[in-house]
Amino acid sequence: MSLRVLRTRIAPWGLWCATMASVAWLWGDVHDEAAVGFVLAAEYELATPEPARVAAVAVAPGQRVRAGDVLVSLDARAIDAELAIVAAERARLEAELGAVRAESKVRVGDTTREFDESVAAADVALRTARAERKVAAAEYAALSEQVATLGGLVQQRMADRRELDALRVEHVALEKQLQTADALIPQLVSQAAAARARRAALPADATEAALRPVQAELAVIERQEQLLAVRREAMTLRAAVDGDVAAVHLQAGEVADTGLPIVTLVGEATAAEVQVCQREAQASRGRAGEAVRVRPRGSDGAEAAGRVVRVAPRIAELPPRCWRDPKLPEWGRELVVRLDEPLPLLPGQAVAVRFLGEDAAPAASTTLSQREVTREPGSDVASAAPTTLSPGEMTGEPSPGAASRVVSTSPNPSLEAPSPLVVPPALAARTRFEPSALTWSARRDRFVIASDDTGLADRDEHAPWLFTMDRRGRLDAEPLVVSGIDGFSDLEAIAPAPEDGLYVLASQSRSRKGKRPAARQVFARIAVTAGGATLEASVSLAEQLERDPALLAALGLADTAELDLEGMTATAGGGLLLGLKQPLDAEQRAPIWHLPHPDALLAGATPSAAGLRRLGAVALRVETNGGPVPGGISELLELPDGSLLIAATASGADPQRQDGGLWHAAGIDDLAHARLLRRFPGLKPEGLALRPDGQAIVLVFDTGAAAPEWMELQWPAP
Repeated sequence: MSLRVLRTRIAPWGLWCATMASVAWLWGDVHDEAAVGFVLAAEYELATPEPARVAAVAVAPGQRVRAGDVLVSLDARAIDAELAIVAAERARLEAELGAVRAESKVRVGDTTREFDESVAAADVALRTARAERKVAAAEYAALSEQVATLGGLVQQRMADRRELDALRVEHVALEKQLQTADALIPQLVSQAAAARARRAALPADATEAALRPVQAELAVIERQEQLLAVRREAMTLRAAVDGDVAAVHLQAGEVADTGLPIVTLVGEATAAEVQVCQREAQASRGRAGEAVRVRPRGSDGAEAAGRVVRVAPRIAELPPRCWRDPKLPEWGRELVVRLDEPLPLLPGQAVAVRFLGEDAAPAASTTLSQREVTREPGSDVASAAPTTLSPGEMTGEPSPGAASRVVSTSPNPSLEAPSPLVVPPALAARTRFEPSALTWSARRDRFVIASDDTGLADRDEHAPWLFTMDRRGRLDAEPLVVSGIDGFSDLEAIAPAPEDGLYVLASQSRSRKGKRPAARQVFARIAVTAGGATLEASVSLAEQLERDPALLAALGLADTAELDLEGMTATAGGGLLLGLKQPLDAEQRAPIWHLPHPDALLAGATPSAAGLRRLGAVALRVETNGGPVPGGISELLELPDGSLLIAATASGADPQRQDGGLWHAAGIDDLAHARLLRRFPGLKPEGLALRPDGQAIVLVFDTGAAAPEWMELQWPAP
């Protein structure tokens, strides 16, 4: 073959083929390459709520920390000085209070003595006047007889008329004396009555009334001390969750401004969700429910199956990490992929996501960081299908004003999808929080939540605290302190009481050490005000039951050794329904009791006298890592239509993993036909409440050491 033929005929065709191959490769690179994703993780920025100088930083980047560990100490000398001033003012007011009390007692004693003497004098004068009138009346009667006798003798000329005239003068004088006494005695009666009225009008709490202004000042001082204590506590920044220190932004001696991060903490991630960036040319692929394969980027190692669960509704500028050139912004669409199989990944690690163009198979029962709610066959409640996210939801923006913010985490809470509760760092630093029940309080315009445990092991353990949450799942930084009781332990149920009060119920169960202290036996009524909560009445329910073997037998119990009460709801039929987690009956059903007169029990009546009786039982089954097991009642909620929602978790043993469930019965007489509405993979539903507008059921989940979660379930079902 000649060189000319090679150059003029074959070479152009070869160049054309190479060009077409390059075009095809570039097209495939744009359209068929795997999308880039990053493992989602909870990142917390710890900041101070007020400007302060950093006194000490106790951690370094990369250091592993546990929830509650001290990370940063801020200079609190100014607050300590304010506390000292307030303490001195408190001491002054307490001294003044004692002086006012002593002075008031002396003054009240003198006034009381004067009034008592006035009453005594009035009584003496009245008695004297009545005695003198009685004597005068007797003399008048005798003199009248003498006048009549002497008058007869004068007429018979047997007596001197002058004696009769003298006697008549004396008679008239006595008559005038009686008339004067008759006029005086009513006046003395009125005076004595007035003296008694003045004595009775003396206030019984005159001393307390005199003390109230000083006590009011002391109350202000107490609130100032509480506020300063909160500020003082905020000067110590603690880890909100178990995790690793990602960055330390300030060192000792530097000044921290309000809201600016001092330490960034990355919480544990289960690598269950991945944020995926699709470039604009790839945006036609990827839909909710589509199957994907995920593998670590830059590795040919193991990959895992997953599914698309959320899709952004529009094209927008992608996060800088998704740009191929850091200087050239790229546009596209964001998605969230959930893994169906475990894959060893680190928080924030880059992965490659390949879309398979087919629906994902039903997910296996795996524990996920953002768990998917499944629908049971025959359910009347709509499935929590994958949802479309707004751009704001894809960014995971924190709520404003939080001292510690989640800045890179799963999307915001949405209807019918479990999401983490927002627990302020100041609250997480001072107490454990394991939600076990909740109810709505109109007076506080908040959900009131009970927790299995309160305080920390080294301070405030079993403190008598409830917690309050707004309608968006954000807890208040301060617990709701219940005054009048020493503490709560294993508080499991809460229900509305008359006058916007609350009934609270501990489990009545024995601890792991086999003990049942008084704090685990609490059944109480609590008054709730805008300023706090106060115990009104309380009894030890388990102790009361043990005193009545006949009632135990009627309730289906031989003893209270295995008793565990976790469900409670107010009922339109009057009183409360109580649900047992254990023991179950012979048919492995969870019993439900009716207490028609809870206030009578709290007032001192026996459980029998208060009407406690067994009302029925319901069969519940819970899926665990060891297979299906009988379920016990973890919460009850009677709805306005009289139907009953029943939350269930495994009865007896606490398996390593379980899928709690939610059942619905048309009424207490329909327990045999209760229908399973939902299972919650890897979650234990512990609390049920009706949202204030009546359009949704609010659930809280106990997640153990992990961040507690909640969700709203639309009701009635569409």
